This record gives sequence, structure tokens and C-alpha cells, in this order.
Amino acid sequence: GSVRCMLFTEEGKYVLSSAIGERYVAVWRIEGAKKQSASCVLAMEHPAVFLDSRCIDSGEHDEVGICVLAISEIAICYLWFGNSIEELCNTKPTKISLSLEGMPSRNYKGALPAIYAAKLQGIQKPASGQVFLVYGLLVKPSFRKILVHSGADIKLNVSHDGVLLPMSQSLVKYKKGTNAQTATALDRANAEEALLPIPKVFDSHEKEKAFQNSLDKDVIDDFHRSSKDDSVEIEGIDMIFS
Repeated sequence: GSVRCMLFTEEGKYVLSSAIGERYVAVWRIEGAKKQSASCVLAMEHPAVFLDSRCIDSGEHDEVGICVLAISEIAICYLWFGNSIEELCNTKPTKISLSLEGMPSRNYKGALPAIYAAKLQGIQKPASGQVFLVYGLLVKPSFRKILVHSGADIKLNVSHDGVLLPMSQSLVKYKKGTNAQTATALDRANAEEALLPIPKVFDSHEKEKAFQNSLDKDVIDDFHRSSKDDSVEIEGIDMIFS
């Protein structure tokens, strides 16, 4: 399939890639050969839409470990830890997912809570690392840094409170006679547009009307100016003949 994500590792020895419809992350060693097969394939249940990586100092001079992070199409975060490329190929992925039990989909108009982004912020040990996550609902995401250990899957609970639109603040508390339907929640795109001045677009009829008003004003000014000049000229003639 077509390549969706591509990433160089920190030391510049490998390239990570994922393709549309392919349920794995390919690890390629950067060499001089024009054609070569992937050095390692990391299997997933669904195709990856996001990739990240960090180097692991394994204590050996000739080999550097790698930690690979991927987010799948169904918003599950995968992590692989390996002190070498061979160990990375044989390791079992650690998964970070959201616990959606007891959350009927009808309560979420548009989309269910999901993991939107993740970033490896450091490798503390060869088999553990700090991950910064953005998850929850898109209009009220949660931000959290967690410590992940290799082989220990994590399930995150979705908070009903968010950064942008807290659910705990009921509209009934402060509507005070106003209709709750008048409250509009803006997503990021709409919020950015709301901050910008909206230019007024004139149609052809308005342009013609504005032009006609301007033309009428110029004609009236010329008429008054001409009448004034004629009046001065007539008064001068009267003075001569008198």
C-alpha cells in the first residue's frame, strides 16, 4: 500500500514506515544497497497512523537499542522495546488503550473517546519509558504523562472533565432563564475562526447600489457648485449695468 508514515531513528541508522492497509510497522536499516528487505517487522492488529521512536543506550558500543511507538487506526497505542534490532523483532508489544466500559455510544455525539497523539519523552530503563498522551474527547481532551514498562498493558479511564469543556459544569446552574439550546460548543477549527474578523462580502447588487449613491452625490455636488458660480456671475452683471 501507499506509505502513510515514515520516520528516521535518532541515530540515523534505521527508518520506520507504515502503509495504508498494512498491519505492521517496518524497520529498515539504512545501507548503500538500492533494494533490500525490511530488517524487522512489528505486527499490529490494525494499520498504524502515527509513529515515534527513541534510542536506548544498551551499554554496547556497536549496537543501540530502539523503542518504537505506534498508534493504530482504532486509537490503540503500541510500544516495542529492544536492546538490539533482533530483540526488537522478537519482543511483544505493550498496549495502551482506553476503557470504554459503561459508556454507551449514544452519549457521545460524533465520536467515541480515543488516543489522538503520543510522544516518547525519555527512556529511563532499557524496558521502560515516559510517554506523553493526548486522549479523551476531541472537544475536551486530557493530557497525561505515564511510565510504561515493557509487557505491562495499560488501560486508561476516560475523565468526564476536560480541559476545554468540563462536563461537571451543568448548563442548568447558570442558564438563569435562558434556553440551554443556545449554548454552542466550538471545536478547535471553529474556535480559531471565531477569533478572526469576518470580512463583509458585497454582492453585485450592493456594489451597484453603492456606486449609484456615490455617483448621485457627485452630481448633486457639481449642481450646487455650478448654481453658486452662476449666481455670482449674475450678481456681477447686475452691478455693471447698475
